[in-house]
Amino acid sequence: MLDQGIESDPELLRSALAMRAPTTKEELFWHCLNVIRVSCEPCGGTGSHQGPFGTVPCVRCGGEGRSGFRFGRVAVCPGHTAPLDVLWELWTGRLKHVLVIGNRAGGKTLLLALLEYLKMKFQKYTVSHMGAVQKQAHRARDHFHRLVAEPPGSDELDGAEPGREQVTFRNGGAIEWLAGTLAQASGPHPELSVLDEMDEADPTVRQRFLKTPYGPRAQFVEATTHYMQQGTVSLVLKEHPHLTVFRFCIWETLERCVYDCDEMPLPDGTVGRCPLFETEEIQADGSIRIVPLCGGELARKSDGHI
Repeated sequence: MLDQGIESDPELLRSALAMRAPTTKEELFWHCLNVIRVSCEPCGGTGSHQGPFGTVPCVRCGGEGRSGFRFGRVAVCPGHTAPLDVLWELWTGRLKHVLVIGNRAGGKTLLLALLEYLKMKFQKYTVSHMGAVQKQAHRARDHFHRLVAEPPGSDELDGAEPGREQVTFRNGGAIEWLAGTLAQASGPHPELSVLDEMDEADPTVRQRFLKTPYGPRAQFVEATTHYMQQGTVSLVLKEHPHLTVFRFCIWETLERCVYDCDEMPLPDGTVGRCPLFETEEIQADGSIRIVPLCGGELARKSDGHI
C-alpha cells in the first residue's frame, strides 16, 4: 500500500507508479495517459490556442501544455480490436508473431513507439524497428525520442542523446531504427523486431527480417495500413491464414462524438451536417447513390484519441 502522503500528492503518486510495470490492461491505460507525458502536439506545449475571442486553454491537455496518450478502449466494428487491447496483447508478450492493420493516421506508429519504450524500460528488451521506407523509420524514431526527452525518461539513457539512430538504456535495453533494405534486414538479432508499414515493404526484405528476433522472449510485430490489392499484406494473409491479425479503423480511433449530426462544427468555421454521416457514390450508370458512413451511430460508440 502506498504511503498516505504519496496518495495525497498527484506528482509523487505519478513518480511512484512510473517505476512500476503495468500488470493489468487498466494499469497500462493509466500509465500511458498519466505517467508518460510529453509536450502537447495540438498547442505546441503552450497550453493554449488563440481563438476568435482571445486565448483559450487547449482542450487536449487542459491548459497544462503536456499530455499523455489515450488509446481507444472500445471495438466498434465487428471483427475489430480496440487499440488498447492491441497494445496490451503486445505488451504481455504472449503472442510471438502479430500483424496489426489500422487506418491511416490511426496512431499505429505511436502505439509501436510506446510498446518499444515500455518493453525497454521495464523488461530490458532489445528492439529493431524497421520502416518499410526510411521516412517511416524516422517517424517512429521521432515518436520514441519524444518519450525519452522528458521526465521520467530523460535519466534512463546511457550517455546517448535523443536524435541518434540507436539508443541504449542504463538497464541494458536498446533500440535501433532501420530502413527497409535487404542489407539492414540481415544484421540485427533483437528480442523484438518491428516492421512498420509492412504493405510497402519488399516481400524479400520482410521475409529476411522475419528471421531476426532471437531468444526465449522473441517477438515479431508488423503494423500497416492495408491499401494495396496485390501488396505484401494481401500476400501474407493468403500464405499464412492462421496468423494472428488485429484490425481497427477510424471508428476505433475517433473520440466519442457528442455533437448533433446536423449541427457539427466544420473545419471552415461553419456549422452543418457532419461529413462522416454519409457520402455520395457515382454508380456505373452515372447515377448518384447515398451511402451511410457513421449514420449518427458509430461515432457515438467510439472511445478513441483523435
